[in-house]
Amino acid sequence: MGFSKSLFSLANTNNGIFKSAEQASFLLNQCQEEGSYFGGNGSCYGHSFFFEFSFDSEGLCKITKHTKMQSKITWERMDESTFWAEYNATQYAKAERRELITWINKAGPMVIRLKAKSLSKFMTMLAGVTDPIEIARVAKLFLIKDARLGRIQSLVDKKKKEFDKL
Repeated sequence: MGFSKSLFSLANTNNGIFKSAEQASFLLNQCQEEGSYFGGNGSCYGHSFFFEFSFDSEGLCKITKHTKMQSKITWERMDESTFWAEYNATQYAKAERRELITWINKAGPMVIRLKAKSLSKFMTMLAGVTDPIEIARVAKLFLIKDARLGRIQSLVDKKKKEFDKL
């Protein structure tokens, strides 16, 4: 499947267009029939299949998957503007995803630090207090002071949901 793997890679990275004249001559010499290469044989649950890679003068133009029951086109070369629009959209989504991962990774430890700091402040305020009314007053004060932690946590949760949608 090594040669077929490089043909799939050509389809995914360069819209099937040959990257050089040397690549074109090498790939076209590998064709078993005029403009076609058959490869990528496999079997899944007893059902065998193989791929037909069709070439023209510019490069790979179509990949067809053949099974016992049917033949299905799995990839076809797009016009250049459509390919680059899809490629750029994919690259933008990947960059956005990396940015979100970085943000979430930085925010997570900050939230943990703030929670620990707030808890230690709360425990310090409660030191020696035994009156239930005084404990309730300190707890209420603690919750008011800790509102920023809640806002940060909700922002982190929102970013994680955005990340899951991508």
